[in-house]
Amino acid sequence: MLCVFCGKNLNPDTRFCSYCGKELPSSQEAPKSVPYVEAPSLQSAVPTPKNKPAKRTGRSLLFGLIGMILGAVVLASVLFFTGMIPFDSAKSTDSAVARIEGPGYDTPEEAAEAYLTALKNQDVDAMASTFAVESYVENYDLAALCERLQAYTPSLDMKLPASNDYNARLDVETRKAVIISQIEYQYFVFNVPSADMESTLLLEDHPDIVSSMEKDTKDYVFADLEITGTMKPEDLTDIYSSESNQETIAAQVKPYGVDEKDVATVIITFDASGKNWYFCPQLIRYEGKWYVQTLSGNLAGLLSWQPRWGGMANEG
Repeated sequence: MLCVFCGKNLNPDTRFCSYCGKELPSSQEAPKSVPYVEAPSLQSAVPTPKNKPAKRTGRSLLFGLIGMILGAVVLASVLFFTGMIPFDSAKSTDSAVARIEGPGYDTPEEAAEAYLTALKNQDVDAMASTFAVESYVENYDLAALCERLQAYTPSLDMKLPASNDYNARLDVETRKAVIISQIEYQYFVFNVPSADMESTLLLEDHPDIVSSMEKDTKDYVFADLEITGTMKPEDLTDIYSSESNQETIAAQVKPYGVDEKDVATVIITFDASGKNWYFCPQLIRYEGKWYVQTLSGNLAGLLSWQPRWGGMANEG
């Protein structure tokens, strides 16, 4: 007989195989063989989806893309109008888009009048946008100013040369702060007489200062501002057109990166709170457009107006 394990030929009465040593079944029946299964290939080992999607045609892909875009637009609109996303968040942070200064004006008179309109509306952003800010920084020549003063001081309007992007951004913020300071001083002088931004008021002497300021600001002095006309600087003082003063102006404007013809002073007359007013800011031109350069310029200095008046005075 044959060993059912190793297949060797054995004697019929053998209990243990002399070749493999395994005990032979007493029934002498061979165990059922295990059916042979072919090993799966690598490809067949990867499960195949039961329902394989059909390939998309170019048209179906296009329709799908359009649907996704329309869905995104609808969702964004819903979020905007429900207030979940504020409109300000959609504004670009690109410096070319989010500039502080506006597009500028065709004449210096238009720039000065635009400031007064924003002043009447108490719109600080609109007031600031009438000033040259980014253009001012881009053209400012700090070396020329230091040469003129023969010194450098951190109190200058422009503290850094705009030699790199970081310097320029800091200068823009400094320029904005100077502008807001001018607007703020002007507001205090004419609308908050109980306080003085240049003096410290001790509560021992002014115990009701805060309530006094609240009372001052209850009514806005420029709420009924109405522009009435324009004047020339020479209408207020002949010194402005003198040769020596024009030379002074030419020297002063060099750090601004412009010629004297790109700097002008205008006088805008207006009525407010029952009084006649004069407003004489100094304007500057960049790339053919006029902006406010400073509220209190050369003419205001010649008239001995305090800088904190913001280039304004009234006849009362």
